[in-house]
Amino acid sequence: AAINAPSAAIAVEARATNAATSAGGSVNGGAVTVAVGQPKAYVDAVTYAQMSATVRGGTPNTAGAALLAVQATGLDSATAKLKNTSGGAITIDDGAAHARVRPTVETVVGGANAPIIVVGDVQLGVAGQPLSRSYAENFSVGALAISTNSATAETLPTVRLSIVPDTVLIAGGKITLIAHQNTESPIVEPGKEFDAVTG
Repeated sequence: AAINAPSAAIAVEARATNAATSAGGSVNGGAVTVAVGQPKAYVDAVTYAQMSATVRGGTPNTAGAALLAVQATGLDSATAKLKNTSGGAITIDDGAAHARVRPTVETVVGGANAPIIVVGDVQLGVAGQPLSRSYAENFSVGALAISTNSATAETLPTVRLSIVPDTVLIAGGKITLIAHQNTESPIVEPGKEFDAVTG
């Protein structure tokens, strides 16, 4: 593709919001309670913005656009919850909650035979805001309670910003490349945090 619009601004944006939630658990009041739950929430998403068109004027080395902005943004979250409640005499809980976010957010610009020439600024960006949460809770009023519940949260993000090798990129203004990863603090639900130092 070829673009020749010297007075126009070109904007390419890919934005995705993905969320997965899984919950498990039990409520029992019998004499003996055995609870096994394994809620899992996984997000393996890909958000991709690409600009590979030629941007130039009708004659060589002349601008084909006023401005260029290319941005990929991924907002991905996974939540796994496990909650067991029992009033039995004997309670055995053996569960595991697992939340994993493994997103890829990528912006790619250019091509070996696709020059990009603009009058003003070029801004290329990529931003990822992944979040994984995992909870395990027990409540028992029985005489004997054995609990081995666990909660695991994994965040394995990839954020990538690249210009294809041998790309000709010319701007009359600034060329700005910005890659962001978790620039905002996650919101913790009330009662779902603890001091890992003092217990």
